[in-house]
Order: sequence, then C-alpha cells, then structure tokens
Amino acid sequence: MLYVLLMLMKISKSQPITDFIEGTSVSNVEWQKQDSSQFNQKFSCNNGQLIGPFIGTIDKNIKKVFNNLQPHYSLQITLDLLFMEYWSGSSNYINIMIDQQTIYSDSSISTSNFNTPNNYCKTNAFLIFLYNQQLITLRQKINHENLNPTLEIRSGFQCTLLQLLQVCEKLLVKNVVIIPQLCHFTCLTCNGPLEDNCLTCPNGIIQDGKCNCQNGYSSYNYECVQSCPQYYTSKNQKCLLNCSLNCQDCIQSKCNTCEDGFILYQGSCVIKCPKNSSFQNNICVDFSEQSTWGSEYIGKYFDSLDIDLTSQINQFTFTFNPTLSKQTGQIFSTYNNLYLLGGFGVWSHGYYTINYNGLPAHNQLRIYLTAWFIDNWTNEQFIIKLDNQIIYQVSYQSSKAINNLFYYDSNDYIEEIQLSMIHTSNSAQLTFQTTLSISAYEASLALSNIFILIDYCDYHCEICSSNQCITCINPYQLIHNKCVLCDSTNFRNNDCSCQIGFYDDNINFLCQKCKQECETCINSNSCTQCKLGTNLILLPNCINCITGFYYNNGTCSKCNQSCQTCFGNDKSSCLSCLDNQILNSNHECQNCQDNQFIYNNTCQDCQYNCETCNQASICITCAQDRIYAPLCICEQGYYESNNKTCQLCNIQCSTCEFQGDNCLVCSGNRQNPPTCRCQEDSEQNNISIWCTDCSVANLHVKLSTNIKKLIIKFGKKIRKINSDCSLIFHESTLKYLGTKPICFAQQLSIDVFLGQNATIYFGQQIIFKVGVIQFQECQNSVSQFFNNTLESDIDIQAPLIIFTKNQVFLSACINNPDSIYQIQSYNFGSSPITFVDWKLVRATQKDPKIINLLNNLKNQFKNQNQSVNFVFQNDILEMQNEILLELKYLNFLGVQGNSLIKIKQLTNKLFLNVQLQRTYYFASQLIEISIQVNHCSETFNNDLRLNITTQIGTIKKQAEITFQQYYIYQIEPYLLNADLYQLKIGVDVQENINIEDNYQILIVNEEPFIQISAESNFLSFSQKLVIHGQVMNIAQQNPVLKWDCFDMTKNSECTALNETKLVFHDSSHLTLQPYTLTPFSVYVFSASYKDLQQQVKITIVETDVPKIEFKSYPEVSDGYINYYDQLLFKFKYLEIIYNPDQLLYTGIFSNSDLLIKHFKFNYLELQISLQNYFTVEQLTKHMTLKINIHNPDYFLPSQLTIPLLINIPPLQCIINIDGVDSSKTTYFQIKIINCKDDNLPLQYRLVLYLNSSDLNFDYSINTIQKGIILIDYQYNNLFKTKLTGNGNIKLMIQVKDTLNGISNYTSSFYFAYEQGTQGLLLINPTSISETLIYATSLQYEKNFNSSEIKKVLQQQNTYFSNCQCITQKQLLTLKTLSINYIDWEFSNINKELYLSKERLNKINSLMVNQHLIEYDKFEHTVQEFQKVTLLEETIEITKYINELFKVNRFLKQQKRILISELDSESKNTNNQIIMDSVNLITDIQLQNQIINGNLQTIITNSFNISTQKTTQKILENLIRSSLNESQVIGQEEQQNNLNFASETYSYKMINYNQNPYKYDTYFMNTYNEEKDYPMYKPEIIQLSNSTLIQNISSSSGIRYKFENQEENLFFECVTKVEDSWSLNACKNVKEGKNTICQCHLISSITIIEATHSILVEAFDFFSLKTIYEILQCQYYSIIFTYIVTIYTIIFLLFIFIGQKMDQNKKEDNLFNSSKVVPSDWDLVIEKVNGGEIESERKLPTIDKIIIKKESLKKSIFSSNDSQISQEDKQGKRFNFEFYNKMFNSRKNIGTNNPCSQRAIDQTEVEVSPKSKMSNSPNINIVSSEIPSAFRKQQMIEEESLYKKYSTQKITLCRALIQYIEINHKALSLYYLYDKDCSRVYRTIMLYVSLLGEISILTFFGKIINLNTIIALSILQALFGIIYRQLLSILLKSQKVCFNYLGFNLAILSVLLFLFIIFGSVAKYQSVLEATLWGVAYISSFILDYFLYTNIQILLFFAIIVKFGNSETAKKYLKLCLNDKVFTQTFGNE
Repeated sequence: MLYVLLMLMKISKSQPITDFIEGTSVSNVEWQKQDSSQFNQKFSCNNGQLIGPFIGTIDKNIKKVFNNLQPHYSLQITLDLLFMEYWSGSSNYINIMIDQQTIYSDSSISTSNFNTPNNYCKTNAFLIFLYNQQLITLRQKINHENLNPTLEIRSGFQCTLLQLLQVCEKLLVKNVVIIPQLCHFTCLTCNGPLEDNCLTCPNGIIQDGKCNCQNGYSSYNYECVQSCPQYYTSKNQKCLLNCSLNCQDCIQSKCNTCEDGFILYQGSCVIKCPKNSSFQNNICVDFSEQSTWGSEYIGKYFDSLDIDLTSQINQFTFTFNPTLSKQTGQIFSTYNNLYLLGGFGVWSHGYYTINYNGLPAHNQLRIYLTAWFIDNWTNEQFIIKLDNQIIYQVSYQSSKAINNLFYYDSNDYIEEIQLSMIHTSNSAQLTFQTTLSISAYEASLALSNIFILIDYCDYHCEICSSNQCITCINPYQLIHNKCVLCDSTNFRNNDCSCQIGFYDDNINFLCQKCKQECETCINSNSCTQCKLGTNLILLPNCINCITGFYYNNGTCSKCNQSCQTCFGNDKSSCLSCLDNQILNSNHECQNCQDNQFIYNNTCQDCQYNCETCNQASICITCAQDRIYAPLCICEQGYYESNNKTCQLCNIQCSTCEFQGDNCLVCSGNRQNPPTCRCQEDSEQNNISIWCTDCSVANLHVKLSTNIKKLIIKFGKKIRKINSDCSLIFHESTLKYLGTKPICFAQQLSIDVFLGQNATIYFGQQIIFKVGVIQFQECQNSVSQFFNNTLESDIDIQAPLIIFTKNQVFLSACINNPDSIYQIQSYNFGSSPITFVDWKLVRATQKDPKIINLLNNLKNQFKNQNQSVNFVFQNDILEMQNEILLELKYLNFLGVQGNSLIKIKQLTNKLFLNVQLQRTYYFASQLIEISIQVNHCSETFNNDLRLNITTQIGTIKKQAEITFQQYYIYQIEPYLLNADLYQLKIGVDVQENINIEDNYQILIVNEEPFIQISAESNFLSFSQKLVIHGQVMNIAQQNPVLKWDCFDMTKNSECTALNETKLVFHDSSHLTLQPYTLTPFSVYVFSASYKDLQQQVKITIVETDVPKIEFKSYPEVSDGYINYYDQLLFKFKYLEIIYNPDQLLYTGIFSNSDLLIKHFKFNYLELQISLQNYFTVEQLTKHMTLKINIHNPDYFLPSQLTIPLLINIPPLQCIINIDGVDSSKTTYFQIKIINCKDDNLPLQYRLVLYLNSSDLNFDYSINTIQKGIILIDYQYNNLFKTKLTGNGNIKLMIQVKDTLNGISNYTSSFYFAYEQGTQGLLLINPTSISETLIYATSLQYEKNFNSSEIKKVLQQQNTYFSNCQCITQKQLLTLKTLSINYIDWEFSNINKELYLSKERLNKINSLMVNQHLIEYDKFEHTVQEFQKVTLLEETIEITKYINELFKVNRFLKQQKRILISELDSESKNTNNQIIMDSVNLITDIQLQNQIINGNLQTIITNSFNISTQKTTQKILENLIRSSLNESQVIGQEEQQNNLNFASETYSYKMINYNQNPYKYDTYFMNTYNEEKDYPMYKPEIIQLSNSTLIQNISSSSGIRYKFENQEENLFFECVTKVEDSWSLNACKNVKEGKNTICQCHLISSITIIEATHSILVEAFDFFSLKTIYEILQCQYYSIIFTYIVTIYTIIFLLFIFIGQKMDQNKKEDNLFNSSKVVPSDWDLVIEKVNGGEIESERKLPTIDKIIIKKESLKKSIFSSNDSQISQEDKQGKRFNFEFYNKMFNSRKNIGTNNPCSQRAIDQTEVEVSPKSKMSNSPNINIVSSEIPSAFRKQQMIEEESLYKKYSTQKITLCRALIQYIEINHKALSLYYLYDKDCSRVYRTIMLYVSLLGEISILTFFGKIINLNTIIALSILQALFGIIYRQLLSILLKSQKVCFNYLGFNLAILSVLLFLFIIFGSVAKYQSVLEATLWGVAYISSFILDYFLYTNIQILLFFAIIVKFGNSETAKKYLKLCLNDKVFTQTFGNE
C-alpha cells in the first residue's frame, strides 16, 4: 500500500519555480512594468564580476506572471530583497503581493537602519554615497489555487536631492523561489493534498471529496484520459506507475532492470544517484542500505529547494550574536537551487543545535553533510559536536579556496564531510559551530545535504552494546544474542520456549519440527511424549499402538470394528477378536447369534427364555415379553403358552393365566374377574381398559410436535363450553399452562395453546373444574377422568437453536469480539431455553486456552433471555487452531437438543463487522445486511480498496469498498424461497491476504392467521349480524372458514330465540338475520381453517347499536406499527345519518402486560401515536386499540377492537462521548453502543440542540424543528465531528432499525465557546457537520472577518447544493444559518423562493399520493418514515422562507434609501411567492391532520401558521376567542337540525408579522416603508364542495387584535376585498396600545398609520449627533452640495441684477415695489379733465389738508415719477381731484396687493409730484369714498395681452414671448409680470422656497404613507402661509428695524434649510443613496421647469389664440390659469 502511495506521489510531485537564483544564469527577464510593458533590466554587482543574477535595479513598480502551475492549494515563497541607495524613512513603503495577497509589507524604511555593507553590491554611478545597504530574506506560506499567479513589487520609490545629486529608492531582487503544494492528481482544485480533498474535478463527478472520471477514462496528471501513458497502468480509474519510469523489467511493482542511460535506485530508475546514496555495483545504494542490520534516517535537511522549509528550520535552534549573524532576518539562504542552513549574512558567530529523543536501539550514528566556507576566513574553525563532545573539528584550508562562488573578492570552497561514530543512547544532540567573530557579511558558513542516520545492531533491539544487542524490544526476546519474536509465527511460546511439536536446534537458533510421531521431543529422533490423538505408545520411538489400532505412517489407525487387534483396517486383517466373536481362518472375526454363547471358539445356543446368555441356562437378557433375568418369566399382562411363548392378555385383564380372557386381576375400572366386563349402565368399550359413562371420561393427552399446543382428546363428542381456559381447568393445572393460554373447544377435543413460560411436563395430571365437561348425549357432567396424564411422545422433535453463524472466525485483533445470535428456535414452545453445557467435540491442536473459552461461554448462560447470544473474544485461541463446540440445552419438557459451532483462530488482523437481522427474514421482505471491513494493524491504509464477494444460494455479487466503509448488501423480496441459507462473504485485500466469513440467513413464509372483524361488538337483537373473516398469508384466495358459536351467558352452544340450535355453513363470512339471537347475551363466535382458529365476542342488547366500519392509514391489519407513527383511523356509521359533533368518542390503548391508557377524541377521525401514551420500554409486540363511539340516542356505544403489531425500536442504547474535556476546536468522538434490536442493521443520526428548551420543543411536536442534523442516518455507530454552543448543549442520537423503528437517546454537557476559534471549526470543507458547526458558531463569535465568512459560506453552499451528498433538510439548515452572512440580490432571493416553492409542490404531491397507494407490511414503514422526512423538510423550508422573507424586506431598504420601482416590483414578486409557499405549507400541514384534531401551529419570526380540520362546532369554538358572541358558520338549515351530519371545514390562520402586500400596486401605495404592521390572513373552506367561506353571520364579526402599537399614532384597518383593499370593510377600535379591527369578512387584514410621528424624528435630527455626522461627511462627492451651491450663486447674482433693474438710485426701503402707486398719472388727470368721470369733476369739501413734508424719507421702490407729465412736474396744473383719485387708488392697491406697503394711512395722502416743489402749500384733501372701478377696469382691459394681440398692436411671436414672461416660473424672476413685487423680493422668496423643497426632500427622503403626506402637506402649507406673511410684513415695513429683522429671518431660514439639507445628506447610508436622491431632484426640476411648464404654456397659448374670444373657453381657462396670469392675459372678465 505504501508503495502505491509513493507511486501516486510521483505523479503529483511539485516542481519549484525559481527566478534569479544565484549560482545560475538567466537569459531572459520576463518581468513587466506596471503598464504591462517589458522590464528588461538585468543587473550584476561590480559590473558583473560577482555572481548574480539580480533583477535590474528597480525604481518602479514591477510584476511577473508565473504561468501554468499545476493545481495546488498553497504556495511557499522565499526571495531576497536588497535595499539600495538612499531610503529617507519618511512616508515610503514597499508591498510585495501574490494575486493581491500581501506577503511582505514595510513602511518608513530608513537607510539609517541598514546593516549590510555599502560595498556588498557596488554601483559605479553612486560610489560617492557610502550608505549601507539592506539584504533581507523573505519566507511566507499562503493559501492559493490560481494556476497563473502574479508576483508584484510595489513601492513609492521616492527620490531625494543629496549633495546636488538626486538619489532614488531602489531595490534588487534575487533568489525567487515559489513551491506549490500540489493537489492530488485526480483533483482539479482542492483544499489539501489528499485524494478526498478535491473541490472540483477535471471531469466526472465528485463524491465524498473524491473525483472519479467518467466510465472509460482514468485520472492522470489532473486530467481524465482514455488511455494511460507509457509506464502507467489504469487501476480503479487511475493511472498508476507500473513500478518506475524508464523501467525495462518490473517485478512485483518494483523495477528490476532500467533502460539504457538510467541507474536503478530503490526500485526506481534515475539518471544519477541521489545525494543520499552512492554508486556501487552499477546501482545507487542509499545510505540507509549500507549497514548489516539496517539503518534509519533521523534527519534529512537542506538537500534541495523542494523541502518543507518551515518544518526543517524549526528543528534547528540557532544561538548567535545578533550584531554578527542573522543579518538577513532568516537562518537560511539560497544558492544554486539549494536552500542552505546559514550562509552569507546569516552565520558567522554562533551555533546550530538539533535534538533527537526516543531513538530506537542502535549502535552507530552516521553524518553526511556539505560545508560551504564563504569569504574572508583565516584560521577559524568549523566544529561538530555530538552530545557536547567534539566529533569533528577542522580549520579553514585556504589551499582549497580556488573559486570565488560568493560576494567578496575572497575565494570560497565546499567540503564534503562524512562521519561515523559509535552511539547507543536513545537521545542525541548535534551541534554545528564556528569560531568566526566577524560579521556574516565578511565571512560565513553554510551547510547543505545534511543526512543523519542511526545503524541498528539488531532489527528489534532496545539496548545495544557495541555491535551486540543486550535487550530486545517487547515482545521480542534475546535468544543466542539475537532478538526473536516469541510468538506462533516463529513457533515459540511467550517464554521463548519452542511450541509443542518443536525443538530448539541450538545451531540456527530456530525451533525445528519434531517427527510426526512425537507430541514433544528433544531432537529429531527422540520423543518425550507420543503424539496426542494418534494412540501411539512406547517412548522414545512411539511406533507402537494401543489395542484396537495399528501403526500407519506415523499414526495409529483404528482397526475394523470386528477386530480387537489387527494389522490392517479391513475385516480380514484381524489378529484377535472381541469377547463375543470368534476368529476364523480368513482372519475375520465372526459374531455368534443373539441367542448363542461362545464356548471353545464355537457358538452354542441359549435356553428358550433367554435373549442372550453366557451359559445355556443362565440368561443375561430375557426374551421378548419376559422379565426378571436370569429366570426370565412372562411380564404382567402376559401368560406363558404351551409353546413356551408369552402371550398378551385381553385388554380387560391386568393379569391372566392359561389363556387371554381368563383374568386374575381386572384392568382399569373393570370388575368381576375372570370376565371383567363393564357394568350395564356403562359404555362397553373393548378397545379401552376403562369403562366410561356420562360421569367418566377416558382421555388421551399429548402435545403437538412443536410443543406449542396441548391436545386433550375425549374419545367422543362433548358439548360446547366457554373457551376461557380459566373456566375449564383447575388452578393446579392452569398454572402449568403458562401466561394467558388460549383454549379452543372442538367436538372431540380441547386444544390449549400454551402461554408464555409454560412448565407442563410429561406425567403432568390434567385436572378440570367440576361440572365443566359434558358429553353431548349426557345430561350430567363428567366427574371422573381416567388416563388424564400427559403422555411422553416419541414423535416430539428435539429442540433446536439456529444461530446467525455456525462457524466463527476469530481474528488476531484483541479488542474486537465476535458474537453469534439466535435467529430462530424450534420446539421450545413459548418458554425460555435451559442451557446445559458447552462441550468440546474436537480440536486440531492441543490448546490450554480452550478451557478458558468454555468457561467464558458457560458464564454467559446467566445473561441469556429471550434473545440468545454468545460473545467470543478474538485472539483467544492459539493461532490456526480450529475447534468444534457443542452447545446443549433443554426445553421445558426436559427434551435435550444441541447446536454445533465451529471456531477457528486466524492470524490476520482483519475482521468483518456484519449487521444482519437477529431474527428470521420473511420472503416478502427487502433484506439489508451491512458489511464493514476493519483492521487493527498499522500496516493497512484506510484508503486501500477492497474487493468484496457475497454469495447466497446461486446469487453472487461483487463490490469494491475501503476499510471502515459500509457496504449494504440487499436481497430483493421474493428472490429466495423459504429456507435456511448460508451467506458467504469473502474479502480480497491484497495478494495472499483475504478473509471470509459465513452467516446463516433464515427465510420463512409469513405465518398464516385468521383475521375476523365485526361491525360492532355491541348489537341489538333486531340488527343483522355480519362477521367478516379472512385467512392471511396463504396462497389460496378467499378460503372458506368453519364457524362455531358459544353462548357465554347460558354456558352452552348457541341457540336461536326459538331455542333451536344454530347451524353455520362454511363461508368466508358469517351472517345472522335480525331477531335471531337472544338479548342480554354474550356470544363467542369462532372461525377455523385447518389448524388456525380465531374468535370474537359479540354482546346482544335490547336496543339498536349503530354499526361502524373503519379504515386505517397505514393499514394496521397487516403491517408493523412504529413508535412514532401517526396512525390515522377513519370511522363510518352504517345506515345512520347523524351529526358527528353530537357523538362522544373514547378509546383505550393497552399492551400485552395489560397496561391501559384512556383517551378521548372529537370526531369520526382519529390520529394517534404510541409515543403519546407509552414509553419505549412499555411497548410490547402485540397491543390493542379499543374504540367506543357513543350516540346519545342509543343506550350502548358502538365498539371496535383493533389489534396492532408493534415493531419495538432499538432499546438500551448507551452514548459514549470522547473529547468533552479536550480543546473545543478538536473532534469529538461520539459512539452509541449496546443497542438491542432484532431488525438489523441499525442506522444512526446525530442532532445538535443548543439548549434544553429547543430539545423539549421538538419532543413536544414530535418533529425536528429546532435541532441541527449534523450527520444524517449512517450505518456507522461512531460519529466524529466538531461541536459548538455556549452553555449546556444537548446531543440527540436517533437510532433506526430496518423497519424504521426509531429511538431517541440524548446526552448533555457544558460547552463554553471560545472567542477566536471560529476559523478552526471548518477544516474539512466537504464535511456537512463541520460546515453546520461553522455556520452555527457565527452567532457566538463577536469579531470575525465578514468578507471571509461570506466567501466561506458561499463556497460551502455552492458545494453542498451540487454534491447531492446530504439531505435536503441539512442543505436547508445550512442555507438558513448562512442567510445573514452572504450578499443577496432580488434575483437570488427569487431563485431560492422559486426552488423552495417547487419543492413544496413536490412534497405536497408526494403526501397526496401516499394516501392513495397501498403498501405491504414492510413497505408501509418505509413510507411512514418518508412522510416524517418530508414533514421535517417542510419545517426546514418554512424556516428558510422565513429568513428569505426578512432578507427580502430589508434588502436595499435602509433608512432614506431610494426604493426604485424595479426594487418594489421585485420585493412584491418575492412576497407573492412567499405567500404562495406558505399556502402550500398549510396544505401539507392539513393533509396530515384529522377532523377535530389538535390545532397545529408553526411559529417563525416572520409568520405563524395555524391549521385545523374541524366540524362546525369545533370551528366556532376555535374562533370564538376572537369574537364577541357565538357565531353561526355554515348553512342555516344545518343549525336547525343537528341530527344530520354537519359540514367539515379546513381552517387556516396565517399571521404575518410584516405585511407581505406592502409593495403590491393594488395595496395602499403610500404605505410606510420603514414600519411594518402585522397582517392576518384567515381562510375557511367547506371541505365537501371546496367552497370558500367569506362572511361571518354576526353583528360583531371577527375581532383581530394588533398589539403594542404606538399610542401617539392613529391606525386604520385595511381589508382585502377580492382584488382590492378597503378601508371601510372593518371597524377599528383603539384600546390603549392595541388596535382592534372588527370585521365581518374572512379575508386578509392589516393596519396602516394615519399620522406619522414627525416630532420624534425631528427631535433626533436636531442634535449634536447630526453635527458630528455633518463634519464627517464627504460632501465633495454628493450632488446636493453642487445643487445648493449653484442655487446660492444664482441667488446672489439675481439679487444684484434685480436691484439694478428695479431702480437706479438708492432709497431706504429695499423690499417695496416700485409700482405701489400707479405710474400713469398724466393719463389719470387727462381722463378726469376730459369729463369721462363726472363725479370726479366736482370739487369735494376739504376738511383738513395734511401733506407730508418733502423731507419724508423715501424708499427707492416707493416712488417712481418717471412717468409723471412734464407739465405736472412744473406745476402748471393743479387739480385736487387727482390727489383724491390717487389717494383712493393707493388705498385700494395697498389693500389688495400683498407686496404693497401701506405707505399712506387713511388720514393721509401721499405727496403729489408737485408737492416736491419747495413752495407747495399745505392743503387738506378729502378723499372720495367711491373708487374709480370703471376706470381701473378700462385701463386693465386696454393693457391685456389678448387685447393687444387681437387688435394687432403686437405680433403673434411677441404675444407668445409676453405670455411666457407672465407665465413661466423661472422667467418670472427676470420679466416683471408681477409688477407689484420687486425682483429682489421675489428672488429671496424663490431661493428660500427652493431650499425648503430640497430640505423637505432630503429630510423626508423615504416612502411614506398617504396620511403622513397629507399631514406634512397641511403642515407645510400652514408654515408657508405664516412664514411668507411674516416675512412680507417685515420686509415691507417702513421701519428699518423691521426690514432688518425680516432680512435676518430670511437668512436664518436659509441657514436652517441648509442645516437640514446637509444634515439629512450626512445621515444617508452611502454616497450612492445621496446621488440617487440628487438625480431624482434634478430630474424633477428639469422636467418641471423646462419640459412640463413649457408644454403647458404652449398648450394654453394655442388655446388662447384659437378660442380667446369664446366666453366658454375663457370660463374653462379661468379655472385652469392662475388668477394673475388670467387677468394679465384677458383683463378682468
């Protein structure tokens, strides 16, 4: 095996990848710069004078790709770095990476810390800088699998100006070595070197981590090839080396002759001898092959690059001066494709030590090594010490230094050293030392090719002295100065004496075999004891034989049975004869006749009365019918006739004389000799000694041949009697008949089936109870019984036990006993076996151990019970001994039987572990036998392939397995007939190594039995009685039965009401018409068929009793029931229609021990399980279920009795756990032993519970829901796994037999999880148990690498999803545990949900089909187990869907993230699948429920599922807890008549903790995204017609309670009505924190918020936390930053431009409009003077004139006199009416325009333009109370846009431009369409408005519900009105303080909005989120201002142009347009 592994390793041997190795040459540089261009620089120090090579001087980032590596799982990397020139030490770095994995990193590298001399590597360009350099050696090992790795070197390579020269940081790189750790050659990728570490395969499939090529292909060099290359052979689909490459002749997998050009080395062909060998006799001889007794390497070091460098350097301890040695950071160096111990820069001063302990016995130690003397040595020395003693010392020899191999100008040399010294200690310390005292950069030493061996003085020696062994290792012993194994293989005993039959030759020190005649001897000719069993005698030659034997070739052969002594084995070779024979002339022994005797070697006749004699008249034995030898008279009952013979007397005579009828004494109860006739009143019976009459019975009592039945024959017919044995037999007899005997009274006999533990015996007297037995023709009962003792019967067969094996092969493994089990016993009845003795029959060799074996077996007698087994310890006999044992036993009658067992002791250390059923098999049964091959030897590898052959009858099978792998051997049903078979198992391990074993398989046909059933056990005499009978397990279809009846009430045979005898015809069923039987009577009806009988008891009552029938699922009449099976019974009333809700249902469960359990149920369906009433220990094989269904209208209940056949599950199992006290990251070994069960093999499943409550929960629901199945059912009873938890964890092991009977065994212990160990839990990624432990541990691990966890879990999920190596439940458990640690997309969720839904559909279909298919008694247990498995999987799918529901909910739904329509649609799609899946789960759950059974609930974090099948009554009770009053569900007519069968319903209630409809477009589309509210989804379906019940007929309806809602929120109930949602279908009531929805509809219902708690969020927002987040936010990456900045710049620009446009001079008030007063003053005056307004021509009374002084402060926006006429300005006209008009106009304008400031009070007038003149008088003006409305209207109409266009004052284009000016949002800032408000004012208001919009968008940047939007809109509107009014008042005020207050308020508002904007943005989860909202805002702004607005403007302008003079059009336009826009377009219409 080891050689095969070596061959495999050759295929997968790794080849180091090197670059720039010193001592070699490099032609091409294949490195690249960072931009992938070639980097071709090569460099050698000192202009190439010194050996490099180095890579070029690196001043830039470079990389190199190493292509085409073989598949590997890790890399070992070493390389040298030389830092050159000047490294400043500030902000510099170097990173070296392989495929982005950093293997070296350093920063702040400073030249000041360098210690390598500056002249180490000289460069001509910079010799002026005498800075030190730094040489370091890197060593790293990383996990890696890329076949084309990239090595990158990165650095900043900064430059520094020094002494007017720019010096840059530079590197040199050399000695790059990359060694891949290769995968097994069958793998494509892997996680380790072994064959079962594969992750992916080149082709084919992966199983248990192993790759197998497809058929016709073989694995070779990581590929699948059709044919193997030369030197390889395909075996087990792998290309394996025949023996070696380039081999010419192979013998037994080793090369014998190599091809030309190659040399033989240890069975392989090589080009040159390896370093650890020498060339001798044309072959390479390894150092270990060069000593007499052999050698052993204790160390091989530094002989190549392909070594485990880390392991080797760790074995050496380096003691050194740090200023002189180890300057490179390592203790090794690299040169010329070798790793060196020490070397340049490493080893000058100091020494290496290595220690060896526990060395085997040896007498010599050898050392081979190569020493490298490098650079400037003078007289220093190199020293080697062994155990601190110098064994080698040499000074530097300069004469040998002729070549410069290394760095300085000094030459170097290499010295080969070989040492050999005597050494016997079991420990050794080697020291390698130098006396150098200078830097290792100046002089150094290196070692390579280090080989250290020890030479044995004897292969098995423990202590050597010189060349001789003085003590041997155990068990070897020293004989003649040699170590000899004193065991059977060397024919020696443990004390090293020769075994029996051997002698010590004292020459070759071997035990030689004695001659064949000797048992023991002293030499080859002289025996000390003759051979046992040969009958040889007379020492020392032993060639004579005992009497009766003759000498025959070394043994004595038995003479012919006729000879006493002889010379041959035939009958004519006699020398003398036995006493009763004579020797004739032919040397034959002749017998005399029986009635002769020998006299003088002749035969003489005996006397007539003798059968044998020794003299003529002296009898030895008497002749026939004579007694009392030697007289030999006739025996009693005989008389001597005249011819001297004894004749029999007549039967009536006890004794007689002269003739047979002349009685002397009468026989039996006869009287009056000599005639001895019976009395006249007695029956004259001439064939019996007894005279019988009605009071006397003559019995014949015997047992059946199988002694299970006692048969009592009466000789004539007896009357029917009660079949209860306790009523027939007296107690003195009954106690011997066993427990619960069964009696059947026949016409002529009584048959008694003996009960358990019967003790009846031959001669036992049978005593009946008085008055029980009565003959049919008699009136009196029998009082006297003759011949009533049990007769001995020679026909009774001897008892026999059949064991699983009749021959036992014992292996040489000590701790692996073998056992034989009883599979069947015959002729023991029902009583236990009495064991007598174990007896040795024969043995092939004398063995004192046999006595111990026999005693051990006898001691096991007391441990036997009903299941008999005997244990044989292995290695208990002498090797190769074979013995035959006889087991003797008795049955309860004392009849003896025996079984022969052959036992053979083997020498090999292999053994079979075979599990088979410990009872007989049925022919209809699938036979499964597990076979496992084990070993107890270290020479076997567990991966070795084994060929196993099985044969039973003519069926032969072959298979290939490995050690400890279970092979399941199957025999299909009906493939074999009933018989006893020998199963032969043979295993071929290797050449000449095989094992075999034989097992007995008993296959029987199922025993026939009669099954009878009545429709009820209680019937009225007016009802028809029908009893159905069926004979089971026979070939004949529907055989007829014989029926009989007994009236237990009358204790007589059955009669009809008219007292006539009932006669029954043979039929398969019995029918009696109504009014046949007598009321108040109990009848026993019996059915018989051949020897089979069965009976049923029927009670006849006076009133009718409803008849019932039933069906069971599974069928209980013919099948095994398991402990956890859910039995379903469906009962049916016959001929009666009644409401099942009005019936009462009770039942009784009882076992054979009369343990009774009562229960109630609620409907004509019953689902029951044994585990609810009995413990496993209380089960018996036969149990009974009795059902009572009571109808209130009837006096007695209907009753059924249902027998059950129980499969007892595995019992008495014990759990052993190893590793509880070990490290928590190690493997635990969990073994379950001592299980007792007949139905083998057993399977075992391991389940982990993290706490007791989870375990108790699963026990309560009888399903694994909380447990984690680490290892599913396997045949191995040993689990090796890791565990996790944090506290008291529970382990449950489920043990299952072949009939799927399951027992649960639990064990608990405290487990404390250790932080940081999570990464150690997954060592084997192909192990599902380790993967589940790894995933489970994440809940306890506080600090872990999330990316690493994600990677591992994704990898494991992918692997196990594809491997088909675990159960669906385990896969779902893994997915559920992993769900929160891996990344999800909606598509992934959708895929997983779809797969889950498809699987649920499949499960639902399978569950439906299970109820439709009928299975036989063995198949149905499989189906029941499958149902349990499917339900477990359904639970696991439910848990997985629950987790997916949560992931789907939270995916991309963090606070303030933008939910796209696509995301919402994806969420909704997934939620729909979830709801469909949950509905499927309810369907599956309902399939396994019965009507009015228990409510079943599945509880998860996201939803709860409750289901039940109910009748109307239970349904009302079920939902009553949520109702205010009793409900009426169902048809009204059913309520009025309860006597009719009620409807049945399926009830579902799914309570979702989060509303799954929230993303549905039909749901309220403004539903709050952040908050989820529960949803109830009830469903009630009428089962008879699948009608959906949608209404509750009640005034109050159903109440749904939504608990613990926020008190400051108001909720509304939302109900799904068909496909839409309604707020009106339910009434909502607030009760504290609870919201109650009161509904009439049975439909989905949830709640939504009516208001949103804005204040809570605002309070949280305005806090220091927000300020901190603002300071941390990177605003330069956020779009909103630029939006606000642009708005602000535009705002400032518009302020400046707007102010210039509004006025050209500075005034005091900045915010009043320049158009407060109408500007067209001249026009007004002209109109007045023109007489158009007569009322205004009149001069009003002037009461008072108040004119403001000209010095009144003016605003630059309050007065603009640019349009006042020049004439008026000069004061040429003065009209007071103008001022009155102006006053009224001013007053009117100031009242209606919000932008106008009331510049003049009602008691004031504004100064006219003329008052500006210094000489204007003070005039009191009386204002007119009636404004000039007509004039104003006329002015507006004349200036309207449409008027101008229609009168052609302006063109169409100009009209469009003006319309855009007055209507466009953005241009309104520029075009003064609203001339009442200044541009500055409008710019400020718009800027603040825009900031407000952005702040609202960012602050409430999430999807919120409709009510919240309404509330916010109202709040925003109120705030806008108040804010604008307040700002307007302040800005328009004439008081400067108010102006500045308003201005500050605007500034504060801007700052507040900016804070909200930037604070909200800072709270976003990511820049992406902020970007999405920014894009959304920009999009809406562009669409609003540049698209929608323009489209609207153009549309309305077209309508205006087309229909502007239509009054109807104006009417509708006025509704659509803004009032001001409409007025300026059409005027005041």
